[in-house]
Amino acid sequence: IYEKIITLEPDNLDAYIRTARLYAADKNYDKAVLIIKNAITKDAENVMTRYYLGNIYIEMGKFEDAVNELENVSGSGFSFIPLYLLLGAAYEGIEDFDQAILNYEKALELNPHHIHIREKIADVYLKQRLTDKAVEQFMEILAEDSENTDARLKLARIYAGNEDFQKAADELSLIFSSEPDNIEALYTYGRVLTAMEKYNEAIKKFQRIIDLLPENPDIYLHLGLLYSQIKDYVNAEEMLKKGIAIIPGHVELNFRLAIVYEKTKREDEMFDQLRKTLALDPNHVDALNYLGYTYAEKGINLDEALELIEKAISLSPQSGYIRDSLGWVYYKKGFFRDALEELKKALEVTKDDPVIFDHLGDVYLELDDRERAIEAWQKALEFHEKEEGLKEKIEKKLQDLKGFEIKKQ
Repeated sequence: IYEKIITLEPDNLDAYIRTARLYAADKNYDKAVLIIKNAITKDAENVMTRYYLGNIYIEMGKFEDAVNELENVSGSGFSFIPLYLLLGAAYEGIEDFDQAILNYEKALELNPHHIHIREKIADVYLKQRLTDKAVEQFMEILAEDSENTDARLKLARIYAGNEDFQKAADELSLIFSSEPDNIEALYTYGRVLTAMEKYNEAIKKFQRIIDLLPENPDIYLHLGLLYSQIKDYVNAEEMLKKGIAIIPGHVELNFRLAIVYEKTKREDEMFDQLRKTLALDPNHVDALNYLGYTYAEKGINLDEALELIEKAISLSPQSGYIRDSLGWVYYKKGFFRDALEELKKALEVTKDDPVIFDHLGDVYLELDDRERAIEAWQKALEFHEKEEGLKEKIEKKLQDLKGFEIKKQ
């Protein structure tokens, strides 16, 4: 109907705008732009045509074009909230966050109590990792609307990210007072409680999510990881298997189940599960590394171990742990110089890992450099608390070296 109006009244700019907006709503952006540009040729000074053209460009993801059109509108002396919101969004699109903030603040000057504008400003600060400024905006929002769950949830996540877990917990508790089954809040609270080492409370939060969303496999994954963290492998296995029953091809659930099998000394099941993980995702870096390293540790399938770990390295070349695995395979194959090179590379990335220092000591010993071997093992002892059982293992190596007595603390 509007196109008919355009035909009958070719100078009716409102008809052009309405027609263009209809095409834009149907995602026919090229047609919408063409119609708006035809309107501009009728009256180049009409700001509303350029305003809507800028709006369409934002929907198309053409943010620079949107900035040009909308700045023309702003430069004509017009000042209204939707204009500044669009300009802010356009500048966000080209990652000019300072200009985005500037325009959102102009909108806020026109209505200081406009919560949506403050949310926009806070989100831009979060993109810039300016969390203190984001907190200020969320606090202003909550002063206006204490029941604003989204603002309180984002505030809690900022506190959690800054490791101020008690503040995060306090904010989340306020959400539960009115929305006890808010899924996002339950999930965030579970993560916060885990960080606070309040494992039983965290389990209850994740379990509540399962009650509400029993078909969500990712929650079973989180519970499986949490149970593994507290070494409750029976429950970890149960949760991971329940998740796999929902989505058998869930890669991470399958991989984590393999780790549980390893922790419970079920070697055959572990190998089968790692191979299943790699069948699902041949480029799963952790599974490649885990299987290859386990082979090396047991001194079996060393050629396959080398292939697996070399593939993992190609996918994640900056990983110190995978470099360590490569060095360890070389050690097991008797390529001690190659092993030394890779372990040194590993320590450049992962400087305080006791296992890498332990491996380095073993390599130096094979190269008949006892002094450096002892030095590496002593370094491993400095960080031994990160690896259970490592202290006793290294002390025995040191004691076995003729003429060396480990210093007793």
